[in-house]
Amino acid sequence: METITFNPPLYKQRHQLVFELVEKYKARKVADLGCAECTLLSRLKFCNCVEVLVGVDTDLELLKEKMYRVSPLPCDYLQPRTSMLTVSLYHGSATVKDSRMLDCDFVSCIELSLNIGNKFGYKVEFTGVGKGPLGTEQLGFCTQVSIFLRQLSEAPRIETKHSKQLYKLVYEVVYPSLKDKKIQQDIVLNEVIYAAECVRRQIINTRYDDEGQGAENWNQNERGSAQIDDSKREKTFKPKDSKRLEVCKIDGKLHIPLINLFSMPKVQQLSGSFQRLEEILQVTDRVVLSRCGAFLLYPADDDRNED
Repeated sequence: METITFNPPLYKQRHQLVFELVEKYKARKVADLGCAECTLLSRLKFCNCVEVLVGVDTDLELLKEKMYRVSPLPCDYLQPRTSMLTVSLYHGSATVKDSRMLDCDFVSCIELSLNIGNKFGYKVEFTGVGKGPLGTEQLGFCTQVSIFLRQLSEAPRIETKHSKQLYKLVYEVVYPSLKDKKIQQDIVLNEVIYAAECVRRQIINTRYDDEGQGAENWNQNERGSAQIDDSKREKTFKPKDSKRLEVCKIDGKLHIPLINLFSMPKVQQLSGSFQRLEEILQVTDRVVLSRCGAFLLYPADDDRNED
């Protein structure tokens, strides 16, 4: 008998279908009943719409062994999510009611069979994954899928007064997010300092490459306008575009306009608003601002002698 193989494997096709459905319905709280090795959960944590991810399984030892799969990675701290994400793993059974499951927007039950339908206010759709080879179309999908869409106008009222928390919490983690002001502040500061260093290197390299004539040709991608006291100006690095701001060197410090930094896409995305960027820079000791607060003062650190 010929062995039939599926590409991609069936379990990946099932997981991909769940992932697509979660994104389609913009589910905020998602539960996986019978999460087993947490493979599906580790995939669902990349859905941007998900803010709460819950896994339930009867195998306590398996949960403890595989819970690392839903733990944050180093990249999650370097590039935090824009929204909150809490992942919880519970030891329990899908047949037992737990009040913490009542407000789920999406529930996945792979490899489980549930007897629910129109009686409880759900619209049922049928599909599947894993089409067989040519000539077996009449057999249908290898994995049949039932999608239950709750009809709010027809669903019976859920009583929560006597609901209990019967599942045992095994593991819970909150992912780093830009919603956390401390995390947002650290990430924005890192990006601002990196941007300032790029400006410094660009100025130095251009000046020396052009043998002192590159300052007037220096170009950067920021826009805006500002006034600087000419009597205090030691050296000005003037962009080609007259609409862009000037970066000045005064007493060994580069005066970089904050509006220049904010116009950089990454800084703008992370800070959210120019006002928020100002707030972050004003309350930290990692950078220094000018007295007027409009410029970031960054060391020029140029060891070469100037003419």
